[in-house]
Amino acid sequence: MSLLRTVRRSPRVLVAALVGTAAVLLPLGAGHAAPSSAADPGDPGRLMLVLDSSGSMAEPAAGGGTKIQAAKTALHHVVDGLPADAEVGMRVYGAKVFSRSDTGACTDSQRVVDIGSDNRADLQSAIDAYKPYGETPIGYALQQADADLGGTGPRSIVLVSDGVPTCPPDPCKVAREISRGGVDVRIDVVGLDVNSRAASALRCIADKGHGTYYDVDDSKELSDALETLATRAVRPYEPTGAPVTGTADPTTAPTLAPGSYVDEIGGIETTTGTLHYAVERSVPGSSITVAATILTPYYVDRSQPADKWDRIDLQLSTADGQSCGTDAPASVRSMDATVLTATVDADDCPDADQLIARVTRTDGADFPTPLELVVAEEPPVLDAATLPEGVSGSIAWQAPPKGPSAGTVTGGRSFAEATPISPGAYRGTIVPGEVQSFDVQVGWGQQLAATMTIPDPSGRLAGELSQHGSPFGMGIYNPARADAVAVADGSPPHSSTIYPTDGGQVGAATAPVTYRNRELVGDPLRAAATAGEYTIVVSLADSRARTSYEVPFVLRVGVTGSVVPAPQYDLATEEPTETPSTASASPTDESPAAAEDEPTAAAKKDDGNGPVVLLAGGGALLLVVLAVGALLISRRSRRGA
Repeated sequence: MSLLRTVRRSPRVLVAALVGTAAVLLPLGAGHAAPSSAADPGDPGRLMLVLDSSGSMAEPAAGGGTKIQAAKTALHHVVDGLPADAEVGMRVYGAKVFSRSDTGACTDSQRVVDIGSDNRADLQSAIDAYKPYGETPIGYALQQADADLGGTGPRSIVLVSDGVPTCPPDPCKVAREISRGGVDVRIDVVGLDVNSRAASALRCIADKGHGTYYDVDDSKELSDALETLATRAVRPYEPTGAPVTGTADPTTAPTLAPGSYVDEIGGIETTTGTLHYAVERSVPGSSITVAATILTPYYVDRSQPADKWDRIDLQLSTADGQSCGTDAPASVRSMDATVLTATVDADDCPDADQLIARVTRTDGADFPTPLELVVAEEPPVLDAATLPEGVSGSIAWQAPPKGPSAGTVTGGRSFAEATPISPGAYRGTIVPGEVQSFDVQVGWGQQLAATMTIPDPSGRLAGELSQHGSPFGMGIYNPARADAVAVADGSPPHSSTIYPTDGGQVGAATAPVTYRNRELVGDPLRAAATAGEYTIVVSLADSRARTSYEVPFVLRVGVTGSVVPAPQYDLATEEPTETPSTASASPTDESPAAAEDEPTAAAKKDDGNGPVVLLAGGGALLLVVLAVGALLISRRSRRGA
C-alpha cells in the first residue's frame, strides 16, 4: 500500500433544546455536502423553521398550558441563541384561512421571516404574532420552504406539526421530490400528541426527506426529541474535497490529479451505483494510490437502523482493461463503523501513464451516499530491499499509558478536520449520531494503540444505554484511510464495537510501521506501511433514541517504539517547473496557495523530520510532504484550531 497525499424539561428544557436545534441544524447539510456545494465546505447552510399554526395548536399540551404557548416561549429563546452567522428563516401554515371550504385554505402558508443572519428582531416579532387558526396544508408549506431555501448548498427544514395533513399535495411525495435535490437537503419532523394516522403521514415525510421523525406526547417529550435533533447535528461527518462527477462510461471519466475530491454515489444496482475516474501518473515509476470513502447508511439518513449494512468495491485498471488491483472491504454496519473505505495501489502497473478507478456499491443501501476520493502519488524508493522487513509473527499489545487525563478534548468531524492529539489520556463526551476523529503522529518503526473507556453509567444515562443497547465504535485508519486495526495478543476483547450498559472498553492497535509491510498479506498489516497521521475515529450510533443523552468517555493513546530512518525517495529527476496550481485540490489553508511565499525548491526541511517537495508537471499538481521521513497527508485547515 502506498501513502496518500491530499490535499454537544419543562419549558426550560424545551427552550434549550430548540436553541440547540436552530443553532446546530444549520451545519447539517454541510455535513452531507453534495458536489454542488462541496466547493465551499465552510458554508454553514440555511435553515427554514416550518411551524404549524392550525387551530389544533390551541389545544392543551399534555405537560400543561397550550401547545402554542410552549412553542412561543421556546422560539423566543431560539432567536436569543442563534449564532451570529446563522442563516435562518421562518414559515407558518394555517395562519390566515380558517376553514378548508374557504378560498386559499390549501395554499395558506406565509414566509413570515426571510432567511438571513440579520433578522433577529423580525424573528422575535413573528413569534409574538404566531397564533393558532386554520387548516394543515403541510405539503404546500414544504414546497414553499424548499423554494425559500434555494436550489444549492446545504439546506435544512424543521417541521413541527400536531395534526394530519388536510390539503393536497401529499407532503410525503413533496418530501421525496425535495430530497432529490441531493444529500445536502434534510427534513426533520416532530409530531406533537398526534394520532396514528397523523403519525404515519409525518413519519413518511421524514423518511422521504432523509430526516428523522419523533412522535411525542407532551412538552417534555417534545423537548427531548428536539434536543436529540440538535445533538445529532452538532458535529455531523463532513465529506470534503473538490467537487467532481464520476461517469458510468470509463471513456468519459474525469481526470483526477493528486488531491481530495467529493462526489455522490448512487444506491446498489442504479445507474450511478458505479462511477469511473481517470488518474494520471506524472512521476515515472511512482506508486499511485486511490482511496474511496463512503458514509455508512445511518450517518447519511438517521431514520435508517444502525445495523444496516453497506459495501463498496474499488478497482484500478489500465485504460485498456488490465487489472492493477482491487479492494472490496467486507460489508460493514453503521454501528461498527462511521465510514467504509477501500484503498488500492497500482504497484502492479508501474508503467501505465493513466489508470481508471472504478467505484461500485455492491451491497446494502439503496439510496445515495457521499463519496470521498483521495488520489496520491508516491515517488519510488531508491533501495527498498535494504529496508527492514515487514512484521512477522504475532503483534504484541502495547497498552496506552494510564496517567492522569491531559484535559478535555473534542474530536473533529471528519478525516480532514481531525483534532491533532499527542500520546496521553483525554476526557470527552459523545452523543447519539456523533462522530469524532483524532489525528496522532506515528513515525517509522512506531506502533499506535488506543482505548476508549465508558464508565459505569447511572441515573437517566443508565436507563438510556440499557434500553437501547447503544453501540460505541472505534477505528484506526492510516494516512491513506485504510483500516489499520491489527489483531494484537493481549489487547482488549473488543476492537471495534461495544454496548456498554454497565460500562466497558474498546481498544485497538496498529502493527509497527514499516515500509515493507506493504509486501505482506492482510490489509491491517499492509496498512502500517506508511508513517504520518493516523486517525482514530469514535462514534455512537443509536437509531432508536428518542431522547438525547450525553456519554462521557476517556480516550487513551499510546505510541511506542523508537523512530527509525525513513526510506529514501528518488527525487533526483523531478524539478518544479512552475508555481503549483490548486485548481484540482480541495480548498485548504494548507494548500500551495497558502504557502505562496515559501520556496519551491525540490526539497526543504520541515520541523527537522524531512523535506517538503512540490512537484508539478504535465499539467497535474503533485504535492508530496515528507514528514518523519515520509509523505504526510496535507489536511484541510481545522476550524477553531
